[in-house]
Amino acid sequence: MTTLIEQTRELWERDELPEGLRWIGDLTPRHQRLFYGDLQYQWGRYCASQDVKPLLAFLEDWQATAEVDGHPELAAYLLSPKDHGEFEEWKTAS
Repeated sequence: MTTLIEQTRELWERDELPEGLRWIGDLTPRHQRLFYGDLQYQWGRYCASQDVKPLLAFLEDWQATAEVDGHPELAAYLLSPKDHGEFEEWKTAS
């Protein structure tokens, strides 16, 4: 089993997606372009600092995006306007 760092490095070295990062294929084409652009920045930060936490958070955030992109009906629901009904305006403290 390879580590996340090894799998991330493999994104530049192999044609196919590493097993642990196959969710990248669920991203929309636009999101894939944004992901790879941001990944270069995050990878550079990791290489400079050797702190894996920001890279892990970045990948977790994009994996959540891929989950939504992989389910168009969920994405449509999340993006649809919501009618929250009546609301009461809060009184401000004076």
